[in-house]
Amino acid sequence: MGPVCKPWGPSPPLPTAYITLDEDTAHPQLILSAGRKSVRCGNTYQAVPDNPKRYDTFHCVLGQEIFVSGRHFWEVDVEMEKGGAWAMGVAKESMKRKGPIDPGPQEGILALSHCRGNYWALTSPDHTALTLTQTPRRIRVYLDFQGQEVAFFNADNQDWLFTFPLALLNGERIHPWFGVELMVQLHLKEPPS
Repeated sequence: MGPVCKPWGPSPPLPTAYITLDEDTAHPQLILSAGRKSVRCGNTYQAVPDNPKRYDTFHCVLGQEIFVSGRHFWEVDVEMEKGGAWAMGVAKESMKRKGPIDPGPQEGILALSHCRGNYWALTSPDHTALTLTQTPRRIRVYLDFQGQEVAFFNADNQDWLFTFPLALLNGERIHPWFGVELMVQLHLKEPPS
């Protein structure tokens, strides 16, 4: 599946969504900030209660917010040391939480990732390599139920990165989704007050 280019221009056309991380879904190695706006991966498992919502194999966490209609966007600052890996996007509420996950549309995830210096759109059956003009320090995620798409931009220079058709998630309730490995910290940007 190739990308569909439909940029939304240089400035956001709607207010920033307020996103917080859902601690009940976080893999036990993930460490959330007190305000649930940042996440990083620790070296050890934390003593957290198991529950059906919690990821137990892949280092990921959902956003607390659920979207079913409208147009929304949020921005994520990426702090990464050499060798770090991350992924971010959206996931359908019913996606699998237990056992191995191969992030992509087949698992109910529409996301971008960075691994070993390369950027990818997590398409299926094969991931799509992205060519970037500048390494993004902040990623903007657009979720558009009206246009039926999820689009990603480099928020630093407004470059469009990739667009997925939202139909791949079969009309389900949608959460923001984040994957975090060692040497990475993701910060959800606060909306302007």
